[in-house]
Amino acid sequence: MEMFGGGGIYANIGQGEETDGMPLNREDMKKSAQTINYQRVDDSKVDSEFYLLESGYHNYPESYLIIGMVMNIKDSNSYSYIRPDGRYYEGLKKRGLQVDKYAETNSLPPVWIKDIDYLKDIYGTASFGQNHPNRKAHGLTGGACPTKGGDVSTYPWGNPGSGWPTDYEEVTPICDGIVVDIKYWADLDKSWDDEKIALGNSGFGTEEVEYFAMANHYGEFTDPWNIKQGNTNPQELDLTEDGKIVMEAPEKIEDHPVVSFKMDFGKIGEAIDFVEVELDPLPEDALLRRQRMMENTTITSAVRRGLNCVWKLFPTDSLLLRLIKK
Repeated sequence: MEMFGGGGIYANIGQGEETDGMPLNREDMKKSAQTINYQRVDDSKVDSEFYLLESGYHNYPESYLIIGMVMNIKDSNSYSYIRPDGRYYEGLKKRGLQVDKYAETNSLPPVWIKDIDYLKDIYGTASFGQNHPNRKAHGLTGGACPTKGGDVSTYPWGNPGSGWPTDYEEVTPICDGIVVDIKYWADLDKSWDDEKIALGNSGFGTEEVEYFAMANHYGEFTDPWNIKQGNTNPQELDLTEDGKIVMEAPEKIEDHPVVSFKMDFGKIGEAIDFVEVELDPLPEDALLRRQRMMENTTITSAVRRGLNCVWKLFPTDSLLLRLIKK
C-alpha cells in the first residue's frame, strides 16, 4: 500500500521527560499530565501491512469493520513473540525451529523514527482512545486502556483484555502508542505533513486535554501459565480506591466513580476545515405529484425501489413518466 500526502504510521515517543510513560494509578495521574509526542515511523526501516477485517467484537452479534496492521523492523524479528509453552510451541520445536529466542515480551517496543538515527521506545497511554476524552458524557462506558491481551469481552467491567480470545494475555496493548492516518481525501485544506494536524487535542485550543475513565482495576494477569511463571503485568492500571476489580456493571452506571487524567501533547493540534454540503429539498408540489403517481401506478416492488433511486438522482416528472411507460 502506498501512502499519499503525509499519511503514515506515527508513534508516541514522548517528549524526553519523566512523565512520558503511562501513569498506572490515581496518584500518578494527580501529579502531572502524561507528555505525548507523535513522530512519523521511518518506513524505510520498518515494514508494514494493512488489512480490512470483518469480525465480531465485544461479544456483539454484529460484525465490525476493523483496520488491522502488522509491522516489524526490517531484517529483524524484534516484535516477534511465542509463548514457550503449549502445543504450538512444542510443534515448532519438533520441526527444529529456533523459537526460544522469541520467548520474551517487551511492553515498550522500540521503533525507528524518521530523521532519528537510533531506536526510540513507544509509549502507550491510559486512554481507551484520544478521539473521545469523555465517553460517559456521550452515554458510553469505559475510557481507560484495558492494558492486557485477551478477549475484550465485558469491558469496562470484570478483568477484560484488549482484543480477542486468541491473544496472549502477556502481549499487552500500547493504547494509542501507535496511530495511523486514515484518509478519504488528499491535502485539500492543510498539509497532512504538518505534525499538528489531527492530534488528540485538535479543536480544544490547548496543549493539555483532560480525559475521563470509569474506575476499575485493569490488566491483572489471570492466565494459569502466567500465574505459574509468577509473571505480572508491567502495565497494570488501577483506577480504584481499594484495588479491587469491579466485576459487574452497577445498576446505575451514571453513579459509578470516574477518574480524570491529563495528556500534554506539547503543541496545539489543528483540525481540517471543510464546507458542509447542503442539499436543496424538492419543492412541495413536486413531492405531492410524485406521491400521487406512485400510488396510482401498478408496478412491482423491485421497480418501485428502482424508481425511488432514480427519483432521488433525477427528480423530474418527465423522466419518471418515460420510465413507467417503458
